[in-house]
Amino acid sequence: MNNQNIIELKNISAGFDNGKQYLQVFDDFSLTLGKGDLNIILGPTGCGKSTLLNIIAGIVPLQGGILEFKEPNLQNNSRLVFQHYTLFPWLNIIKNVEFGLKIRKIEKIRRREMAEEMLNSVGLASFEKHFPHELSGGMRQRASIAQALVTEPGLLLMDEPFGALDDFTRMELQDLLQKIHSKNNITTIFITHSIDEAIKLGDRIILLSKQPAKILEDIRPTEQQTANEKEALYSKLRQQLHQQFLIHK
Repeated sequence: MNNQNIIELKNISAGFDNGKQYLQVFDDFSLTLGKGDLNIILGPTGCGKSTLLNIIAGIVPLQGGILEFKEPNLQNNSRLVFQHYTLFPWLNIIKNVEFGLKIRKIEKIRRREMAEEMLNSVGLASFEKHFPHELSGGMRQRASIAQALVTEPGLLLMDEPFGALDDFTRMELQDLLQKIHSKNNITTIFITHSIDEAIKLGDRIILLSKQPAKILEDIRPTEQQTANEKEALYSKLRQQLHQQFLIHK
């Protein structure tokens, strides 16, 4: 964890027209994110978690307020990992991982070395010549993470990346993400519906209300938490989410 602020959203407003009505997703919303933190954005379906991620990525425009990056070119040096893999089906895995390096005009021998090193770090060293359709869902998502990380981004944006996986594979990839984050300390914003996942992964957990989204809880779990403390935190977050469902049912 780091006390240096790296991203600031100040009094932002954003929304969209769904064809029937205008939905105000954020209204006078503010949030500051620290360098090197693994930030979990938790909340009910439709609260604006993915919209917030896309605002930070520069995909969704603001209608008001300020989005400020404290490091130059941080937004351009961000990478997205989605729930469903974004690999090119006509390229094998190592060429998929190399693709971003090729765009950056990294020399061929060096980009192959970087791709091989990254595939090894995510446990896919033996599958570099395979195509995406030849891999399991968990392996494809490992490759997507390698594809995102190989260009050494300053910001990693993850939109429910493990949501479509079975429980065992999800736990494996959670452990992998923790290992990568401990090693590289990349500022990460991670979207999830899962309280268990939030508590396991997060340096910081930000719980959002239904739209227009407000921050209900802003919590920093500690590694030294006892089982009773973790259970109390789980109960607190679960109660907040349940209350949001009842209010907006």
